[in-house]
Amino acid sequence: MKYMKLKLLLFAPIIMAILFSCGEDENISVKPQTKDTIKTDTVKADTVRSDSTRDSLDWYHLENVKPIDYNLSTDLIPVYAASYKNIYVGNILYVNASTLQEPKFVSNINYLEKIDIMCEYNANLYSTTEFPSYDATHNIINKLPNDIEQNGNFNTSSPIKLKSLKALHFYSEARIGMPLDEVFFSDGYKNHANDTRNFQLYTLYQTVCQVCMDYPMGKLLSNNFSDEEKNNMAIINNINIGKTAYMVIDSDNNCVIITFDSYGRATITRGDIELKSSFSTLFSQQKLRLIDFNIQRISDYYIAELKYHVDMR
Repeated sequence: MKYMKLKLLLFAPIIMAILFSCGEDENISVKPQTKDTIKTDTVKADTVRSDSTRDSLDWYHLENVKPIDYNLSTDLIPVYAASYKNIYVGNILYVNASTLQEPKFVSNINYLEKIDIMCEYNANLYSTTEFPSYDATHNIINKLPNDIEQNGNFNTSSPIKLKSLKALHFYSEARIGMPLDEVFFSDGYKNHANDTRNFQLYTLYQTVCQVCMDYPMGKLLSNNFSDEEKNNMAIINNINIGKTAYMVIDSDNNCVIITFDSYGRATITRGDIELKSSFSTLFSQQKLRLIDFNIQRISDYYIAELKYHVDMR
């Protein structure tokens, strides 16, 4: 195994924790709305982790967000049901996507070389050498011990305060790929301009381990892509395994919890402020899943970012 070439092995458990509430369960679609691009502005959003933006956008005053189509980018891409079956180390995607939730993957990929796929947990290395595939990645995950989710550190993060339904829409779609205004109104914020509520968004995020790949010794693909095509492509090199959940509390003390099943499908749980102490139970009931991933350019395996947009017109 070619350990000397590894550039990205991140095995430290990470968690950002919150409080949730519960009520009746409700399944929803988490597909963001998109429109054709007319006018754009460019900023950088670092999903889950700390902010890194340009002067054109103030994350702390999103009620003033401009009515334009924002271009954003991130190096940590969330996993949802829409793309779940395409998420495995070694898969190839385009770095330009319409939305954060649904990256576009390259079709008809032909692999020339098997790669080393590995996961380190509790000082044990689980590995296999196979052609990239969904099954190859999950064969590694299935080797992990049953009590893996009992390990990990929990840290509480401050809520994100959003002063309007519009601000909630932009922040949630830009940062996590889900327009959370639609859990209050199925048609989103635009038809509810008179809504005066404030919102607090909490995030629970736990990583227990990562599945990653070693770099191939030779040419990985037999496809004859042009240099221009390669510049728009990246390879999944690292996938985080864990759990994540979200809670929104409005100024009327209504609470909404969003949790996920094993394939990234969202479930909404509604309740009032008195039920938020049930968060830990709701979070622990989730099964481990693929929660997010990193990508690298296929030309030189340098860290890449996914580019996407949020249309606020």
